[in-house]
Amino acid sequence: MKVGGWDWVTVEATPGYEVRQPLPSLLQRITNSIFLAMMWVLRNWLGCFIGLIALLALHRNRFQLMNLLNTFRWKLGLWWRPQRALILTLNLLHQRAELTGAAPKKSKTHHQWLGEMMTRTNDINVAQSLYALRKLIDAAAYAPHSKASEKDCAQICQTCQRGCSLKWFQTEYQQSQAADDQNQVSQAERMKHVEYTGAAHHEY
Repeated sequence: MKVGGWDWVTVEATPGYEVRQPLPSLLQRITNSIFLAMMWVLRNWLGCFIGLIALLALHRNRFQLMNLLNTFRWKLGLWWRPQRALILTLNLLHQRAELTGAAPKKSKTHHQWLGEMMTRTNDINVAQSLYALRKLIDAAAYAPHSKASEKDCAQICQTCQRGCSLKWFQTEYQQSQAADDQNQVSQAERMKHVEYTGAAHHEY
């Protein structure tokens, strides 16, 4: 019989009558939950193994999957609103750069960034398309009345998105950027050496 709260009193107990046990402690409940979870995993080990492999594959290819999603949205945007092809393409290139950790600084304009990309590609067609893309964006921003045909814009945008792929940002762009950073460090070290030797010569 329950007399209040969680207290139970056995009334007229008979042999073999089961007395209600007290509630398990918090530690016991946690231990029991872990044990039940382990038993469930053992009973469903095949499904858990397949799920683990799938999660690892998703994590390893997460950048490629996100790029596929961004590219699909870009294509859908070109079909739905072709007049926004320039801004959609620029956003796609930004997204790919962010996925590879090569996003431009906030202080850098699109004109500077696209110009930097032109110097980092070995494909002359991609460089020309980036130049045309930059020119069209500048014209749209500063001379909105000078409009290019949607067909030309679409062709330029297609070439840019194919040439500046996620793999390109991961390899060619970052290698070129690392080489430039190394050159800047070397130049800074040479300048320090020149300043040091000049100061030492002045003391003598």
